[in-house]
Amino acid sequence: MADSHLSPGTPTPWTEPEADPAAFTHGVHDGLGLLMAPTAALLMFGAWSSTVFAWAPASPLAAAMTATGFIAAVVLVVRSRNADRQALDLASVALLAGSLALAIATGLHLRELGKMDPLGPLTLSRIVAIVWIPTMVILPLVLLHCIRTLRAAGLPERAPSGLLRLGGFLAAAPLLVVALGVFIDPARAARWIPFEASALDLRAMASIQLAIGVGILHGVRRAAPRDLAAGLAGLITYTILVIGALVVLRSDVHADLHSTLAVGIWLALLAGVAAAGVLLHHVDRDFPEVFAAPTFEPAEDFGFYGPGSVTWKVWSYPTSLTIGFQRAVVIEELDPHLVAAVTKTHGIYDRPRTRYDRTLRYFAMVAFGDSRSTAKAADVLVRIHAKGIGLDPETGTRYDANDPDSQLWILLTGWHSILMAYERYGPGQLSAEEDAQYWAECARAAELQTCDPDQVPRSREGVRAYFEEMRPQLIGSESARAAMHHLLQAEVMLPPMSPLLRPATVVTTRILRRGTLATMPPWMREMSGLPVNPLLDAAVRPVLRAAFWAVSLNTAVQLMLLRIISPMTLPLAGPVLQGLPAQNQRTLTPRQAQAEYGFEAPSVAHADFRATQVRRVFSEGTAPQEDGILESQPILGNID
Repeated sequence: MADSHLSPGTPTPWTEPEADPAAFTHGVHDGLGLLMAPTAALLMFGAWSSTVFAWAPASPLAAAMTATGFIAAVVLVVRSRNADRQALDLASVALLAGSLALAIATGLHLRELGKMDPLGPLTLSRIVAIVWIPTMVILPLVLLHCIRTLRAAGLPERAPSGLLRLGGFLAAAPLLVVALGVFIDPARAARWIPFEASALDLRAMASIQLAIGVGILHGVRRAAPRDLAAGLAGLITYTILVIGALVVLRSDVHADLHSTLAVGIWLALLAGVAAAGVLLHHVDRDFPEVFAAPTFEPAEDFGFYGPGSVTWKVWSYPTSLTIGFQRAVVIEELDPHLVAAVTKTHGIYDRPRTRYDRTLRYFAMVAFGDSRSTAKAADVLVRIHAKGIGLDPETGTRYDANDPDSQLWILLTGWHSILMAYERYGPGQLSAEEDAQYWAECARAAELQTCDPDQVPRSREGVRAYFEEMRPQLIGSESARAAMHHLLQAEVMLPPMSPLLRPATVVTTRILRRGTLATMPPWMREMSGLPVNPLLDAAVRPVLRAAFWAVSLNTAVQLMLLRIISPMTLPLAGPVLQGLPAQNQRTLTPRQAQAEYGFEAPSVAHADFRATQVRRVFSEGTAPQEDGILESQPILGNID
């Protein structure tokens, strides 16, 4: 009773503390490292390996190739030494697969070990072989015990995404197919190897790749990329050492066309898997939640469009919230009144990432959001835009972000850009019926803005005529050019990236930039000081069509990319991409939603507040109030 205050599991003077279930595995891994390091060193001596190793490799290069596997295994056990139980389990499974394969190879080639002549002299090779044989019997049993001990104590729970599972399978499957083929029929495989190697040499090399493939498959089945760091380090080490061995011992290589091609494909496969692993690991490190399978709450209703609408069909395609959105915000800047407001607030320069995320979230709310939330967001947006007033330095006239003409320009550039990106880099042109429905749905969206829905064109031809009418009013001013060039640099809208991810990011954003430019007519690019290159315009189209098509095949990939480029948009687009039904499967018009939830039409909403803002700016010479921005943060996200 005196010790009743002790918590469960607290050691007492008469109880021993519980042993760490990972301690035994740590000891086994340490022992393996001490055993494999000298083994690899003996093999790397090449000419000596025939007299000091358990078997005589057919050539120095064959010995070095086997040694690379042992060195990679040493790196694996060292890197897993300070990892959690999940990583230790993964390392143990990979080592178990490799040791089992080596044990089978040992049994199949027992006579080749140490020149196993019972009446022969006791050479160093025979001594090593005598140690090797029981080790190959005992080691798999010890590793199996490690795995059972770790799992009995419990492993960290993981929920790998479908993307990680798919990528791991695509990486591991060819490795395992090649390794099994070499292991089962080394004689046939020898015809494709550009150096001398015995059947035992080839089976030993195949055992290493079996370990890699099994480790990858097991890892993606129940781990996050960060848990694969030890295995990834081993794989990279193995790839680099294999290439190094081929270069250093190139005198052993007797390359011909088919063996050079086979080895080239094999090295490319290893390097590709290693590079993909590094990329996934760094993406996971920079964005810890990116590979987690997201869960979404059903929307209150289907908003203003819903399943079966052309809006959902077009806006849910990967082109829409990437090139389509980028084109929209770039072209908008040609309106002198709009760019004057943008330049005054300086938001796209001071906080481009936040501005992009908030704006894209509102776009997504209009297309996918429930009617209540979207009607409220549109109401707050009127108050935000009430701040965007002043004198346009280019024309000398007043600008107002709530002006109906400016709002119509924003609406049509957005919907037209989304559709153009879909048709150019996506499935192709809409049918005549779908096209008419799309522009009718665009007019419905106008009810969320201050413009008159009756002024929205209802056809593709009407939209073209609108842009021709607007063309004389557009100005490629210095401010417009600066804003357009800035917004075309998609890197400024992305979160910070690690140095390893930056090259891939730069390449991707440059391709997207070119894809956006290719959708802009030459006169618009010339007005804006943007490059015109028909050859690059034509070249980027098949690249982007293939890329967007591939992304569209997998919802997990789309959600992962959306989580990176616009995390605030994910809860809106996610249920649509997953086909999650709404709680109330109805659609409303914006006017119906505004009436039901107590909001005025945007054209007349907040008249007193807007008048106050006009008085402050034009009569009193003071800055407009920030009320709208502050009110919007719970809806559109923080501005910081």
